[in-house]
Amino acid sequence: MCFTASSRYGQGGIAAFHINEKTTVDPTVPVLKKFHVSGLQQYLDTSHGVGQSIIKEMEYLKRREVRMHQTSESTNRRIMWFSCLSIVVVLACSGGQLWWLKAWFKSKKLL
Repeated sequence: MCFTASSRYGQGGIAAFHINEKTTVDPTVPVLKKFHVSGLQQYLDTSHGVGQSIIKEMEYLKRREVRMHQTSESTNRRIMWFSCLSIVVVLACSGGQLWWLKAWFKSKKLL
């Protein structure tokens, strides 16, 4: 069997493979029996089932990760707005206290 490949850059290559076919049956190798094939088929079916369950589990974990990420982002936004609101409330209370103290000191004629 021989393959050739050419490219637009003018470099060509040849790959050669020599294949020998073994046509004689070695008597020391046992011939596969029906129960060997069914056992192998059962093993492959079991492996396929395990593989499918692993794929389903990975898809579930991926969906769960996306949902957890969305929840985390939503929580972070809420905390940011709550922090901003807390700062505004603290500043308003401080301003109110300063205004009240100034008015009180003026009423007592200490200022």
